[in-house]
Amino acid sequence: MEPNPHPNLHPFPTKRLAGAFILIAVVATLFFFLWAYKDILTDKVLLRDFITYAGPWGPLLIIVIIVGEVVVAPIPGGIISVVSGFLFGPWLGSLYAYIGSVVGSCLAFLLADVFGQPLVEKLFHEKQIKKATDYLHRFDKHLIVFYIFPIFPVDILSFLLGLTRLSFRRFAAIVAIGFIPHTLLLSFLGDYLFLAPYQIIALLGALALLFVLIYFFFTLHKK
Repeated sequence: MEPNPHPNLHPFPTKRLAGAFILIAVVATLFFFLWAYKDILTDKVLLRDFITYAGPWGPLLIIVIIVGEVVVAPIPGGIISVVSGFLFGPWLGSLYAYIGSVVGSCLAFLLADVFGQPLVEKLFHEKQIKKATDYLHRFDKHLIVFYIFPIFPVDILSFLLGLTRLSFRRFAAIVAIGFIPHTLLLSFLGDYLFLAPYQIIALLGALALLFVLIYFFFTLHKK
């Protein structure tokens, strides 16, 4: 192998640049898709009818929408997971929501890792970044909790974690485990939303919230 005639110049990062172009292409496609159907995606009834009309493409469509929600974030992600459970049942609905959530979060992490702080500052307001950063610093040893319980927008957390020294492998493991109960909860809620009495749904929601509050209370007191 011949020595580099210009030792002060680093080799052109071809692989990293190619990866960046691929990420940009994926995000651009998701953005234009979500923008074109933004009126449908913000209405649960229209969204349900739209996915039902897609027929066998419905599962892929729900996955793409969830990935786009995490990366572009024009709509609340919980709505899509609930609709997934309502349309496909608790188990398949959870599976589709799980795939979309994991892929979307990993894509957000990689985007932040490649493009850095400027991208995050363009996607989120300063107050959102500060609030999410405070949570991450306070509960840095319990990151998985944010992905287990739908208590904080995971899109901004995934982007911010992409700016840290956290390895992608460890991040992928966190979201892969954390999103299991997360998507099950929302998809089961969607499956029984129109069957179970609202009192039962409210009670389950209150119990879940109480559990989360107790966890954070004891965590804060340990510190």
